[in-house]
Amino acid sequence: MGFPRACWMLIFGLLTHTSTGLFGDHSLCAQSPEDSAVKRIVLIAGRPSHPPRMHEFNAGVQLLARCLQESGLPVRVDISLNGWPKDESVLDRADAIVFYMDGGGGHEAVQESGRRLKKIDELAGKGVGIGCMHYAVEIISDQAGKEFKKWIGGHYEHMFSCNPMWSPEFSQLPEHPI
Repeated sequence: MGFPRACWMLIFGLLTHTSTGLFGDHSLCAQSPEDSAVKRIVLIAGRPSHPPRMHEFNAGVQLLARCLQESGLPVRVDISLNGWPKDESVLDRADAIVFYMDGGGGHEAVQESGRRLKKIDELAGKGVGIGCMHYAVEIISDQAGKEFKKWIGGHYEHMFSCNPMWSPEFSQLPEHPI
């Protein structure tokens, strides 16, 4: 049986949407972690917020990590279940950090009075890619809008951003370099 199509779609999504725990934190490695060609990806899962089988952040990052591990790509995947890594030094070794969680005021990046935002901003400034999946793109604009625009090009803002659940009416779109 070939590599599952869903795994390829997850990998493609991860690789194209990043910019230039229950049992703690875990690592999965497809290649030797000492190999300089190996890229380190940190997947951060949010805390459970919905009934079982809905918004399964922990299961989602474990599935994505397994897909990446089985892909044959030169990657090492570190996962943090149930929120921010218990050992934050894993972020210092990352080539990319991906958040998969609920957003808004409970987003892991905006906790600790801006300390985490500063940490992520420093890493992004060094070239670490930042990616957000699902509602991890939602933050409160006043808390982290500037940072998210810098890291990933924008963010979802509740009651402002267009969502497929409603149809906005635009009379004029703003000028934007992209």
